[in-house]
Parts: sequence; structure tokens; C-alpha cells
Amino acid sequence: ALWPLTENSPTDPESRHSGKLDTEAWLTAEKIPFTSFRPTYIVGAGNYNPVESWFFDRIVHGRPVPLPGDGSTITQLGHVNDLATAMALSIGVDAAANRIYNCSSAQGISFRGLVEAAARACGKDPASVEIRSFDPSSLDKKARKAFPLRMAHFLTDIHRVQRELAWTPQYDVERSLADSYSNDYAKRMPTSPDFSSDDQLLAL
Repeated sequence: ALWPLTENSPTDPESRHSGKLDTEAWLTAEKIPFTSFRPTYIVGAGNYNPVESWFFDRIVHGRPVPLPGDGSTITQLGHVNDLATAMALSIGVDAAANRIYNCSSAQGISFRGLVEAAARACGKDPASVEIRSFDPSSLDKKARKAFPLRMAHFLTDIHRVQRELAWTPQYDVERSLADSYSNDYAKRMPTSPDFSSDDQLLAL
């Protein structure tokens, strides 16, 4: 694959989001006006999906953080406020009709960099966080139970949404994680997260 992915890049027919692609195709065929947003991983206070909280759990409780391979896989996070802003802007922009937009932060980050940013959000020295490598080859690359992110590069180009909606993300990874930690995680501070799946990962 060529990175970053644009809105015209080939899609994965095996994706668990394939229904969204089918819906985009149906709306186009039926000539029903629509605007579709394709965010990567959405983060922020109130996130029901354990993305940033998976990292916070391990860092706060002094646990090793399992990462696939050497931790160099690139992923991309977008803050919920930025996504909501883009969606609201699209309502008043004629050019947004019948358009598909990638929508996320402007930069990707490695898994290892994500651990470091999450540590800073928690007020911890990144050097104090132990990273333990596991072999992802025997796991489904889209497995979401043991590890919260797909274990393959995931980086999208957001120039179309920036250009057509005069939008630019206000949250980079550091600000996103700091917001999520202080306005959500720190207020509920889970005392006994389930780390049982880590043993499976670290045995690989």
C-alpha cells in the first residue's frame, strides 16, 4: 500500500466497516446527497472504545506495555472535538455534498511514540515505562481484544477535508491524550483493570 491513504485508495472488503462502504456506494447509485467521514481512531473524553485508556491502564498501574514487534508500526488518532467540528462545517458547505472525507489528526505516530505520549499525559516519565515486545505474526492483525489497535500501518491523508471545509485539526496526539486523561480517565481512575490478556501477548 502507498501511505498515507487517500479517499480513493483501495478499500479492504474484509473490513468490519465494509457496511459503511456499501452504504456510500448505495447512496451514490441512488443519487441521494450525502457526506461521509472516515475517521481513523477517535479519542477523547468519554471514549467507549478502549484506545487511549488501554495505554493509560498499564502506565498508571506500573505494568509493562505489550507492543507488537519493535513498536515502529504507525497509527493515527483523531480527537472527537475535531471530528465533530468537521461534521458541523460540512452542513454549510455545498462542496461537501456527495463527498467522502478522511478525518483525523495531521500526523501519524508509532506505537512506541504513542506509549511515550500517553506516559506524559499521565504525568509519568516515558523512560520509566517498560515496553515489552510480542510477536504479532500468530495473532489476527485486526484482533482488538488483546491489543486495541490494528497491528498494521494505518495513516490517512486529510488534505481534502482541510481544503474543502477550511478545517484543520486543533488536537495533535499530545493534546488529545492529555485531554482524555485529565477530563476522563483521571476522574474515574479504574483501580483494578483486567490485564489477563497481556499474559497471552507476552507469551508470544
